[in-house]
Amino acid sequence: MKTKKMKTLLCLLLSIVIIAPASASASASATNFTTTTTTTTINKYKEDDTNHDHQIFTKLAAKFWGLSDERIKNIALGAKMPDITQSGFSGNFNQQWSHGLLYGKNQKRMWGDADQDFEGNLMGNLSGNNEGWNHSSADIFYSKNDQKNGDWYIGYASHYIVDVTTPVHSTNPLLNRLDVLTHHFDFELWIANNLEGGHRLLDAAINDKEYYTITDPRKNLQDVAWKACYWNIENGYGKILWDLYKKDGYPTKENSGSPELVDNAKIMIVEAVRWARGTIKWGLDQYNQWADQY
Repeated sequence: MKTKKMKTLLCLLLSIVIIAPASASASASATNFTTTTTTTTINKYKEDDTNHDHQIFTKLAAKFWGLSDERIKNIALGAKMPDITQSGFSGNFNQQWSHGLLYGKNQKRMWGDADQDFEGNLMGNLSGNNEGWNHSSADIFYSKNDQKNGDWYIGYASHYIVDVTTPVHSTNPLLNRLDVLTHHFDFELWIANNLEGGHRLLDAAINDKEYYTITDPRKNLQDVAWKACYWNIENGYGKILWDLYKKDGYPTKENSGSPELVDNAKIMIVEAVRWARGTIKWGLDQYNQWADQY
């Protein structure tokens, strides 16, 4: 009964604090978005500041593998779209449910199904998981020799694994950690303001030359979320990162925050890009799509 009450409270808090603001902007952005599985799913949005971080991460990840500029751009555009296509309450999901996997202590799963969305957009047809956007997935389009849409779905899927590399998308806040919820946007704003400017957090990933191997998409994402979770005190980075963020007063501005906070944020950024690289490699390996067919 206690667990059920906690889940209900968490759902209510997420809907009030996070989902309501996200819904208004995303709904306005998605006005002209249409897609079906029988025609192209490539979105019509141009690159802009909306969901900019995801575009940056996936661009860097795709460039790592020497893909063409057109493929890099397409994958990056796919990566921004989950924040537009999944917003507010709709069809028994909402943005934070689909984009989060919140753990409590002892790796107890409390909220979210980002692992299912990750797997569904990569291999929904093969796995029987229909969580892919518009009930489609990379494997469906690659099997039709439609590389452009397949690539787009690889980018779309990468969004979820990048999201859960952050404590705000992987930590149950209802265990004396409510600030993870109330300062969710502040933390993401601080990252955005210091990614390519300010502390230039992205440089750590640019200079990094490694990637993580995807072997089981759903299980891999679960492991990624637990590593980022505040409650993982054994082999995670989320607790140290968030404690430093709190100690510094929840900064948001460019060049704000202590050197210790910056160093630990760089660890998170490197994790995000390594997993994005691994996601792209998994898709191109799995479906034999390395040769450019655009």
